[in-house]
Amino acid sequence: MIQIGLSFLLSVFAWAGPGIVGNGGGVSEQNLVYAWQNLESFLSPCQASAESCGLSRTEGRVLGAIVTDHAHERLRGGLRFAARGQTVELFQTEPRVGAVITWNTDLLFDESHGSARPFDLVRGLGLLVEALATHHAFEADQARRLGAGISRFFREGYQEFWNSEEEYRTVRLIVLSPRSSGEQAVLLSDGESFTDLTPFFKEELHCPAGGSGSAFRVSGLYWSAQEGSVRPGELQARGRIAYSCPTRFEGAFRLNMDFEPTSGGSRLRAGSVRVQLLQAGEVNQVTRLYDETGSN
Repeated sequence: MIQIGLSFLLSVFAWAGPGIVGNGGGVSEQNLVYAWQNLESFLSPCQASAESCGLSRTEGRVLGAIVTDHAHERLRGGLRFAARGQTVELFQTEPRVGAVITWNTDLLFDESHGSARPFDLVRGLGLLVEALATHHAFEADQARRLGAGISRFFREGYQEFWNSEEEYRTVRLIVLSPRSSGEQAVLLSDGESFTDLTPFFKEELHCPAGGSGSAFRVSGLYWSAQEGSVRPGELQARGRIAYSCPTRFEGAFRLNMDFEPTSGGSRLRAGSVRVQLLQAGEVNQVTRLYDETGSN
């Protein structure tokens, strides 16, 4: 049995779980743990305004208590992933703050699409809120509704982009677009760790009058073919980006990352993330900032 209740970096979580990472329950476990370690950041919009997240006042009050007490939960409690047959429920915990939450790894799958798939990050976040709500005297049905409400809030605009190449089968890009926020978050998971790519995008949001842009949104994201200047071990994704300067700017971007092989797939090399705007300009007046080689 693995217990995870330690502090990790907010933007990067290193996974050291059991089994083959990126296959079945391993992905679900990684999503649950990342949501656990970043719970306050995820829930801050709903804590500030329960109504904007479609929650009742009572649900908002309990959600606020979950966020307020989470530092204590992390110190005293944690997540456990039970071996086969050790628990019959999806999760088990006690009705008190700081109680350990035990997850049944045999049930960490979503079968709503006709085949068993690991829980994605949004599903994991909702289940985690459901479990934590029972620590605050919420009955099972109430806790389930609160968790489902959080999942609905984050499901709108949520996207996952898995790489289709066999050697990069554990690599995925995740875009989070909460409807009450003008800005997205872009994450990378390589099967062993999560990395927040958002700061790399923000560094490239240059405005003509100086300063940096804000409230960026990416769209049309896709993994581009391994050709041209892409080196062995390098992956490239492309898409469109819009941001405020404060007038609206739009353009194209290129995201390059280097990976090294592992026994279960591929691992992101430290310091290898590169985001480059290929075109960016005011809407209806696109100005080229970079040519295809990256020079000004």
